[in-house]
Amino acid sequence: MHFKFKIITVGKNIHKGYDLLEEEYTKRLAKHVKLTLINIPDEPKTSTKTVVQIKSSESEKIIKQLKPTSTNILLDSRGENITTEDLANLLQILSPAGKEITFVIGGSHGVDKSIDSHIEKKIAFGHITLQHSLAKIVLLEQLFRCTNLLTGGAYHK
Repeated sequence: MHFKFKIITVGKNIHKGYDLLEEEYTKRLAKHVKLTLINIPDEPKTSTKTVVQIKSSESEKIIKQLKPTSTNILLDSRGENITTEDLANLLQILSPAGKEITFVIGGSHGVDKSIDSHIEKKIAFGHITLQHSLAKIVLLEQLFRCTNLLTGGAYHK
């Protein structure tokens, strides 16, 4: 089974350790996954831009990266709480069609409602708010865990 994932994030990693973890999980995923990582720079915070304007601008940039042929999933603390097994089942359902699955992680202010019409599903790793770089690391680990589970690996116990 081969998977195609895209992860779109807003903002850069704030800690070198995150870069190392991102690199590690990207390597681990390479065996079963074609992975594309897209990083959209944070909208510069100026005294003239409101939070609403920043969210709107960042969301427009995210939408430009979404393909209509991809299944788009937003990580959102208000999304459906899922387990590792739930995510693995979702990947298994979506992947046989050969579709790319795109995961979206908004910036520090979240995303604008304009993105909702482009998103098929909203998921959460609990009802907590994670810093976006950390959310990407958690997602990468879970994608590795799920693909390992689905391909008969021993990582998931």
